[in-house]
Amino acid sequence: QRWGDLYLNGLTTISDDTLKALAEHKAGGNSRPVVYLKGLNTISDEGAAILASWPKWCGELPALTTLSEKSAIALALSRKWNGNLPSLKTISPEAARALVGRQGNLSLDGLTTLSDEAAKELARHQGGTLSLNGLKKLSDNSALAFSEHNGRLCLNGLTALSKGVAASLGKHKGDWLFLDGLTTLSEDGARSLAQHSGIVSIKGLQK
Repeated sequence: QRWGDLYLNGLTTISDDTLKALAEHKAGGNSRPVVYLKGLNTISDEGAAILASWPKWCGELPALTTLSEKSAIALALSRKWNGNLPSLKTISPEAARALVGRQGNLSLDGLTTLSDEAAKELARHQGGTLSLNGLKKLSDNSALAFSEHNGRLCLNGLTALSKGVAASLGKHKGDWLFLDGLTTLSEDGARSLAQHSGIVSIKGLQK
């Protein structure tokens, strides 16, 4: 039977058997329908593997709130996934380690907390932009880890920098550092950021 794009964005969960059935469905003629599952907030490891290898999946999981290590491995290897998980609030070091295997941009703007261990893993990301705009605070150890990041780094959720964080971010190895959420910056902080070898964006500073 022939069918066009299938919008299932109202689903918050879906069984593995249902995903298998959808993935195995053959559309008639030359039809290449796209299946949208943007409402999923949970997914099993097997379900993530199905999506990762499914050419008709839209590649977006904007509502996903949990992510296991195995699911992260599957997504990182997927050619369809867009690299964006805006609803993920926390991430384990294991899942972070898996995600940085992705070639391309990685956007985790929903993260509101980040352990030092997870930060060390995310700092290994290469080949694109690492966006963590949901973070309001950054520990000295996490900032030190991100100093080794070799790519574009977005931390637009930070409104102020401690002396230690500023010193570490000034050593960031990437070509761009985005700190557009900063409203204040001390003279010491400005001197530290001035050591950055690339471009530092601080558009939000208030005079």
